[in-house]
Amino acid sequence: MTVYMGVLRYMDMMDAIRRQARRGLLFLFLFCLVSCYEPVTLDLEEEDPVLVVEGAVSTEYLRHEVRLSRSTPYFDTNASQWGVRGAEVQILDGSYTYVFEEDSLQAGLYRSREAFAGEPGTTYTLEVWAALDGNGTKKLYSARETMPDAIRMDSITAEYGFGRPPLYSRRRIGWSILLYGTDEPVKNYYGIALYVDGRNYNDSIHSMRMWDDEMGSSLHIDGLPIFMFQTGKDEAVAHAGTEVEMVVRNYSPRYYMYLQDVRALLSPQLPVFSPAPANCRGNVSEGAFGYFAVYSVDRKSTVLDARDSIRWREERQ
Repeated sequence: MTVYMGVLRYMDMMDAIRRQARRGLLFLFLFCLVSCYEPVTLDLEEEDPVLVVEGAVSTEYLRHEVRLSRSTPYFDTNASQWGVRGAEVQILDGSYTYVFEEDSLQAGLYRSREAFAGEPGTTYTLEVWAALDGNGTKKLYSARETMPDAIRMDSITAEYGFGRPPLYSRRRIGWSILLYGTDEPVKNYYGIALYVDGRNYNDSIHSMRMWDDEMGSSLHIDGLPIFMFQTGKDEAVAHAGTEVEMVVRNYSPRYYMYLQDVRALLSPQLPVFSPAPANCRGNVSEGAFGYFAVYSVDRKSTVLDARDSIRWREERQ
């Protein structure tokens, strides 16, 4: 009888605990419901537009470009109004002034009137007179950058077989693109991209290979694996007979850091509620965004040879 009464008291106690828990959960739900209903006011006050500059001079002989746009409110999706028209753009190298003219079809795109090739070691100054305040008053924006040394890339080759460690696992099979050349004795900052049969493969801030030579300065580069086209995965892009062109750019240290900042800004933020990243560190005066870059360029190409893959497979039979 005593045991039976003890069991009843235990069951009554558990029922009371459950009722108390249900009341607590109900209170918590109502509290959250009321809290979620609380209106939140966002400050969406528009600020004055800021000039955004994207310009470059390289060692390639061409009509170089400068793009001018303006910052816009978050909800403004009218891209046709972003380009800045009517600006005066020029680049000076200390002895000559290159005048740029606006494209008649693309707002904000300016090209040099004449083709020219930049010279390593030369300091270039960009000057832009642009009006953003709506009353036609133009303001001077400027940027200055010194072009790094020329690149000494001897050649590139394609090798079929297992990927070379440590960049690739030996479980991967395909064409590796190998670089040969001599690195300069000073620290350099490279951007490396590929074109496949003349088409852009990865020449973008997101995809191109970026590399600083802190560990390999002044060394001879003897078959460094840069990219790999995997059999079964990339055959629609690169296969026997495909021409692969490698473009190597030697950036200034500051521009290299700028590209890294842009990559971080465009990458997904984890965790989701991470603080907003800081603005990218550009080199244009008067608080403008963007960068005026100068860099040396070298291009080398090779063709993927079917005989390499046939020979490699025969050796493993």
